[in-house]
Amino acid sequence: AQRLTPEALGTLLASPRGGSKGAPDPARVAVLINKVESDTQRDAAHRVADHVLRAPHVERVVIGALRGDLHAGWEVRLR
Repeated sequence: AQRLTPEALGTLLASPRGGSKGAPDPARVAVLINKVESDTQRDAAHRVADHVLRAPHVERVVIGALRGDLHAGWEVRLR
């Protein structure tokens, strides 16, 4: 079985046939990477975000965790 790498996930999330499916052409796309609760997960999320932001239609990636302390550890990465 193959593992899904952060790079492959980033490509999938940015793809018009994947995470951006259904977004109209002029749309500004924002991607949320949720359940990032440790430094290891944050490092992987940064790698995913780097790949997602290579897509010209993706404006930003938000990294954090929706559960727990909503004021702790949120990060927004822009193109």
